[in-house]
Amino acid sequence: MNIRLNPILKKDLRVTSRTMKFSWGIFIFEAFLGIIFLFAMAIIYDDNLGYTGIYKEMVALFPIIGGTELGIVALIMPIMTATAITQEREKQTFDILLTTVMTPMAIIRGKVLSAVARVMMFIIASIPLMAISFTVGGIGWSALFIYLISTAVFAFYVGSLGILCSTLSHKSIASIIIAYAFYGVIFGGTYMPMLIVALFMNSVTFVFSALLLMLNPITNFTVFFSAVLAGDDLNDLLAGASNQLGLPFTNAWVWFAVANLVMLGMGVFFQKLAARRIEPVKRKFKK
Repeated sequence: MNIRLNPILKKDLRVTSRTMKFSWGIFIFEAFLGIIFLFAMAIIYDDNLGYTGIYKEMVALFPIIGGTELGIVALIMPIMTATAITQEREKQTFDILLTTVMTPMAIIRGKVLSAVARVMMFIIASIPLMAISFTVGGIGWSALFIYLISTAVFAFYVGSLGILCSTLSHKSIASIIIAYAFYGVIFGGTYMPMLIVALFMNSVTFVFSALLLMLNPITNFTVFFSAVLAGDDLNDLLAGASNQLGLPFTNAWVWFAVANLVMLGMGVFFQKLAARRIEPVKRKFKK
């Protein structure tokens, strides 16, 4: 069966797989994670010296390695996507791209999926390191599967925002700066309403501010890692907060699932805006 892939995605995957630059990138990525892994292992060993249950403490390797990977993804996605359209313009190939049979939405989607695919290759290559938390730490393999899916959603979300920023400027450097500025608003700015509302303790506005945090990947992955490590204790905490403040979700997994759907929807929304930005203007001539 012949699977029809987006032409841009197909071309980028073919070119990427043939370059040593990508292979060296994976090597450097794995080496960096290996250093973080050994450093974390040394801390766990020192803190539990003489304690027979040291293997139970290795469960902490999962959020450490996972959080490091997510941080790297957040740093490299603007470089990969915020320059996707501007580089085409700088190489003077953008107009040629628009004359193909591909729609503006297909062009945008291909650029984003190409970046997501390359990022997920890095993440999948690091599974052996993370697997130690599952073999000796007692975490279920379903958590790793959920982590991979949610990381792909996260990459799709920030990549879509990056591609939108790429349509806002004609220079790559400017697009990257704009992307990092928007990321700063999402990662840090979404906490500001919560901090302001906390001073007045208004339950209605508190719920709105809490739901706004679903746009923040830091909050969502904090809930995920906490749910994996704490389990029912976190759900009891959310249930108590729901009774006092009226939060709509009393289960951490429900929060995380809804948050991923929100990020997925926002990613599609950003892509639609980007597609409209690059769509050729249709002029109507009067006869």
